[in-house]
Amino acid sequence: KKIDSTAKHGFSEAVKMAEIVEGMTTLSRIESGEVRLNKKPVDIPGLIGQAFERLKPEVEARHLQFETDLHQAGLTVMADALQLEQVIYNVLHNAVKFTPEGGRIKASAVKEGAALTVCIQDNGPGIAPDELERIFERFYKADKSRHGGGTGLGLAIARHIIESHGGRIWANSRPGAGCCICFSLPL
Repeated sequence: KKIDSTAKHGFSEAVKMAEIVEGMTTLSRIESGEVRLNKKPVDIPGLIGQAFERLKPEVEARHLQFETDLHQAGLTVMADALQLEQVIYNVLHNAVKFTPEGGRIKASAVKEGAALTVCIQDNGPGIAPDELERIFERFYKADKSRHGGGTGLGLAIARHIIESHGGRIWANSRPGAGCCICFSLPL
């Protein structure tokens, strides 16, 4: 039994290292300009739906409620669909990870002036104000108690992708009141 436990630990460490290498490779390619954006009209509600489908087993296993507010017409931007889906997936995955069992996640999108803003809100533990900007840094984890909870690269990747599209990404939160991560892109 002890050998099984050691083997499982070694396997999970190898998987985590592979995730870190993949994340760092992705970041390096984006930062170096190697990733060329293939911009075309992208339907934001469709991308949110695709990202949700990828996370659906985890959402259902944890009995999370997933709501959307995507009713406004014309929620389309000129963007690289694969890159933008990665952003939405990364942000939604964080919301799923940090929302307590039975909790709620809401995805919304709205056109505001010359931009489209997407927000993903959860009712998890929240983030201290002094850590909000840091969550978009490589390897930064606001919740230090979750050592195995990811690589700390997902939001850094999201930031670089959004900025390469001429947009911006930010977070609103406070401890005990959940977190809302938003990004805006030019229409």
